[in-house]
Amino acid sequence: METTAASPRTVDAPLSPTSLQRAPVGADVAVARETLNGVAARFGACALDDPARGILDVKVMAAVQSFEPCLIEFRAAIADLAGHPDDDAVAELVTGFFEGLLPHKQSPAGGSFLWADGYRYLLRELFLTAVATFVHRGDAEKAGRLLDHVYACSRNRRDMSFVAFDAYVKSLDEFRNRRLILGRRSLCADLIRRRADDRTCPFATLMQVDLVLCLRSLVHEQDFFNRWYPRTLVLADDVGAEGLEMFRAARVPHDFTTLARLLRVADRDTMIERFEQVFDAWNLDRWELAGEPLDLRRLIGLDKGGATV
Repeated sequence: METTAASPRTVDAPLSPTSLQRAPVGADVAVARETLNGVAARFGACALDDPARGILDVKVMAAVQSFEPCLIEFRAAIADLAGHPDDDAVAELVTGFFEGLLPHKQSPAGGSFLWADGYRYLLRELFLTAVATFVHRGDAEKAGRLLDHVYACSRNRRDMSFVAFDAYVKSLDEFRNRRLILGRRSLCADLIRRRADDRTCPFATLMQVDLVLCLRSLVHEQDFFNRWYPRTLVLADDVGAEGLEMFRAARVPHDFTTLARLLRVADRDTMIERFEQVFDAWNLDRWELAGEPLDLRRLIGLDKGGATV
């Protein structure tokens, strides 16, 4: 039987963490831009080779693995930009970086939408990493700017919210999982956990920010289908009745500042009020995650009646 990890495909230039210029601590935005430009160029090289032939999930996994050194560079650059005094310049740089990558999510001309699964996985991982790293480094303002921005996709000429970066990667979470009889709830969540870096932004923060992005989309998006799905929460074992740590801490008013900025709400009471409105209107009690109930109330620390536990 094939192993779960496919060998990375060969590219013209070898990928390594030192192949792109690292922005130093207290980075000048121009240096960070050079780093992100390099990452974007390598991202574009992750197209699948002849996707109509061979085993699709093997090719998608190989593309994802080949990009990992660039993920390391990207994560370091974002960490360096956290705390930079010019919020406007950093937001312009990072949102522009993501706008440039967004067209890759679309299906190749004349091809299946599954052929872009590698790009879909990487886009979600990169966006979640950027927001979570800013949050972990105590820079909620820059994280919030990424969520506030309206992203222009040059390919379909549409304006989109950050929800555009969410994706279900069927070739990995279904095809590969079933073909290799892995029995995992989400291979994509497993990949994100394995590739996380505790020194820059631990997986626990990535997972909690995943839930924050879901909640932000629920309380602000008008279309039920235009929302962020918290896919890494399949790995949220043993969450108590008080919810995830970020939401437990936010019960104290002065500790709600970060969530207030990310969710774009005035206070915790407003968050709960909006959440309850959409919970009832959209039947969120029926939501599932990888075939099991997704208890959003428990995750954010509310009991069944909406009160604080």
